[in-house]
Amino acid sequence: MGVLVVVALACIGVAAVAVAIGIGHRLVRKRDSIESSWQTVGAHLSRRHELISALVHVAGRRPVFDPVVRAQVAAEFAVGPSARAEAEEQLTVELDRALGVIERDPRLNSNRRYRHLRGQLTDTENRIAYARQYFNDAVRSYNRLVTTMPASVAARAFGHNAREPFAAATSSSISGRAQLHS
Repeated sequence: MGVLVVVALACIGVAAVAVAIGIGHRLVRKRDSIESSWQTVGAHLSRRHELISALVHVAGRRPVFDPVVRAQVAAEFAVGPSARAEAEEQLTVELDRALGVIERDPRLNSNRRYRHLRGQLTDTENRIAYARQYFNDAVRSYNRLVTTMPASVAARAFGHNAREPFAAATSSSISGRAQLHS
């Protein structure tokens, strides 16, 4: 009977280790998905910044763009999803203000390059929204795994912690106005 107890405990131990390893692999796959999707968000945000710089150039360096440039620099140096989302939202606000002022210029509205850049900006913002949603879904799935039993025990053991989402505004008035002019 003593041998049966030892064998049963050994089987339970092996099963527990196998479950912990399986959970560890799931955590790593979900973490990798978060990191990959964050890189995608970052690439689209970089494209947005390139387009904004090009718009500023095409529209002519006007004082109305100074807050846009400052907000863009702040967004580029923001670290982490929360800080980046906040900085990007501020950039959106400043860009919306500046574009509201300069779009009264009929020469600019007839500028083909300007209209093309506005269309590209709209497309890029749509891509950002999709990438942000994908990233946030990956974070939500990972956080659910990290905070529920029995995975939470393995998560702590393997050093996995909950991640923060990229919580930006749900829509931008820039996109809506850009569609009118493209």
